[in-house]
Amino acid sequence: RPDVGGVVFTEGMRQQGTTYRQVIGELTAHVDATLDRLDASVLSGHDLLDAVTQAEAFARRADALRVRLAAEVAARASGPVDAVAAAGYASATTAVAHRSGVSEVDAVRRIRLGRSLAPGFSISGAPTSPRHPAISAAVMCGDLGVDAAEVLVRGLDAVASRVDPVQLHAAESSLVDLSRGSVDRAPLQVELV
Repeated sequence: RPDVGGVVFTEGMRQQGTTYRQVIGELTAHVDATLDRLDASVLSGHDLLDAVTQAEAFARRADALRVRLAAEVAARASGPVDAVAAAGYASATTAVAHRSGVSEVDAVRRIRLGRSLAPGFSISGAPTSPRHPAISAAVMCGDLGVDAAEVLVRGLDAVASRVDPVQLHAAESSLVDLSRGSVDRAPLQVELV
């Protein structure tokens, strides 16, 4: 996303915006139609518990999209053309809070986490890995919730300046594996992460 030559709003970006709106609109309509047909009271105990697990996995994917978009709003606010100010908002935090209907505290949390999980760009414009690649991958595929990701990012960032980067990456991968769980072991609760 480097801004070479000052051209930020291109036809390609407009087409992507239309695609995003269409896809999210279609997903919302499909979810609404599906939810209207579901009645949890008729599910067996086993099916009810499976539905809880599946609903959580679905919500995690939506959360991943929300933090990704919040981080992009912040990136656009600090870019060469401030799209947030052009839309009349004083800051990225204000824009995210207003457009998503959350508090500014929650908007700050989404932006901070999204920035930690988003790939970046080098000075030359080459893409770089996210600061926390294992956490990013787990959040984006729905294996790790944003609450657990936030706890992990905060903890890893607190020790990053004192730990060898290779060790830090190994610790991140191990913590993600513990947090997501496995076939033999339930995921850790956020309070335990």
